[in-house]
Amino acid sequence: MLANRKSVVALLVAGLTVASGSLGAADPLPGGLGPCVPGKCPDPYPGLGNGPFAGRDNGISVFVGKDFLVRNAAAEAEGRVVVLGNFDQNKAQGVSRLYNVGVAGVGSRVPPDDGADWLVAGGNVTVAAGQALDARGDSAQGGVVRYGGTTSGEIIAKQVVQDPKATEPYASLSPALHDASQCYADNRPATGTVKNLGYATTFTGDGTSKLQVFTVDFDLVSNSGGQQSLSFTGIPAGATVLVNLTGASRKISVNSMTVPFQDRLLWNFADATDVSIGGTAQFEGSVLVGNPASQTTVSTAGMGGRFFTTGGLTHGASGSNGQEFHAYPFNGDLPGCGKPGMSIKKSADKQTANPGDTVKYSVVLTNTGQTDLTGVKVTDDLSGVLDDADYLNDASAKPIAGSFSFASPKLTWTGNLPVGASTTLFYSVKTKSPDPGDRHLRNGVSSDVPGPCEPNCTTDVPVVDPTTTPTTPPTCPPGSTDPGCGTTTPDTSVPPGPGPNPGPAPDTPEAMAWTGVSVMPFLDVAAALILAGVLLITVTRRRAG
Repeated sequence: MLANRKSVVALLVAGLTVASGSLGAADPLPGGLGPCVPGKCPDPYPGLGNGPFAGRDNGISVFVGKDFLVRNAAAEAEGRVVVLGNFDQNKAQGVSRLYNVGVAGVGSRVPPDDGADWLVAGGNVTVAAGQALDARGDSAQGGVVRYGGTTSGEIIAKQVVQDPKATEPYASLSPALHDASQCYADNRPATGTVKNLGYATTFTGDGTSKLQVFTVDFDLVSNSGGQQSLSFTGIPAGATVLVNLTGASRKISVNSMTVPFQDRLLWNFADATDVSIGGTAQFEGSVLVGNPASQTTVSTAGMGGRFFTTGGLTHGASGSNGQEFHAYPFNGDLPGCGKPGMSIKKSADKQTANPGDTVKYSVVLTNTGQTDLTGVKVTDDLSGVLDDADYLNDASAKPIAGSFSFASPKLTWTGNLPVGASTTLFYSVKTKSPDPGDRHLRNGVSSDVPGPCEPNCTTDVPVVDPTTTPTTPPTCPPGSTDPGCGTTTPDTSVPPGPGPNPGPAPDTPEAMAWTGVSVMPFLDVAAALILAGVLLITVTRRRAG
């Protein structure tokens, strides 16, 4: 039995991993909630009926973060039911004594596997005297009722198991659902319009978006507070429909509703503390109530989809007609709720450009966030470039191509970036010759995805005129007629004549060069005079002697 429970949790986690790892894919609900978990998943799911079982689904059909109260004429909750608090059954007198979990007499007819957990409660399971909780129905063996506290009253099941860790595998779902509910609602621009006509409320989509978002800040009831019909138009094939119902209290009462995208429709109550869903029609689509302090009352004839609340749930309406949860999956693609982030690094292949030059730009985009980026837009404003240059209409990107559009002066790339992925944008301009502008190619890249620019998102390439490189002047000796000099260099030096000996040239690198007038002739004369004087004195002494 424990292995069975672990395998189901593993399947849920595996489903989440596969979905979030695909290119450009949005996220499912937290924990992989929503899709069918084999068992044996029918494709397609059948409509409401009471025929043979159409398959087996071990996914969670109803999740309640607080207590689940069965009241009045409530009849059944088809599929797996997980309650973190208490399960308390106390129906009205004069109605069927049974409340079915797992199997519904009329429904999708896709129960969990025999022997799997059909009802899990973290607290007590209490059934009023004279009533019965039925976790077998017309299945051969039925399922397990697992609880963490105590039980009282009649329980029909293959096995009833006391387990203090009954809801441990599901404890993280409640805070995760709360965060997801807030994420789906916060700053989520509507793609369509909603109009309450009194007798009906109409939802009109934009006809193109893969995620159709509607914001409803009023009750879906008639002018008198009674029932009305709901209808949708302008929803493209395959689109997911997200309806965000805002406000502290919301009421829905429906007498007619038919949608062909039941498995891709999610009703999200992010903040409400009081939610009421009633009426005589089957309410189609899945429901998420994100406020843990909320209390939801479901009294509609049928609920056709998953039902997840982080708060408490009361099931049942007065009268003799039973109210039912029917097990149908949610297969929509919802907005990713991880923190987005993208770095941008822009560069040009030239630091300066001449008139007539081509300047090539590259922009490297990297998804640095925690969620895939779908339909991200990056725009380069070329208004500071096009006065000096012409865009060459040559934009490309690789390895993720995306698509480009140019509406002067802005060039925009649109594409998908999975977590950790990078792509590089390439485009170029040709400077005008002559340049009539301010002689600066200034342009900057921007995106609505938060993240750093490395080192920045702006480039500035000055446009300068080319200059002639100066030639080295000829070094020709005076009077030269060397053809390499180009012209004869006139001789302006003084012809050599007699003059003093300049003396010897320096014979060491440290010797100073001779400059000015030479003193050597004067030294020669002085030496001769001294020699003559010496001779004269000598002769005079000899004569005297």
